[in-house]
Amino acid sequence: MDTTGDIDGSRPRYALEDEVLDPHDPGFMDAVGQAYARQLRPRCLCQPEGVPMYIAHWRPGFLVKRMAGTGAARAPDCGSHEPPLEWSGRGGGRARDSGGCHHRLGQLAG
Repeated sequence: MDTTGDIDGSRPRYALEDEVLDPHDPGFMDAVGQAYARQLRPRCLCQPEGVPMYIAHWRPGFLVKRMAGTGAARAPDCGSHEPPLEWSGRGGGRARDSGGCHHRLGQLAG
């Protein structure tokens, strides 16, 4: 697995202060390590205004990771995109049918 976030073939880019970083550029890990030490938050540039990320220290290096709750704010082709839970069938606890009735989702009695 590619730890740069390049999951679907798109090239991620991150803004760190006034610098734009590409995970495939030489010096990326050094820049991310310095940002980690300074407690800076990169922004994913999948959206024009950027979407907040965080830096995790992992093994001998660092990972730029999606912040919780920001998956749906990302561009659909972003490697960190996640559709809203209500679209996945995993969240919300309720589904609405075309007649407007609510159905509680849970385990089937058996």
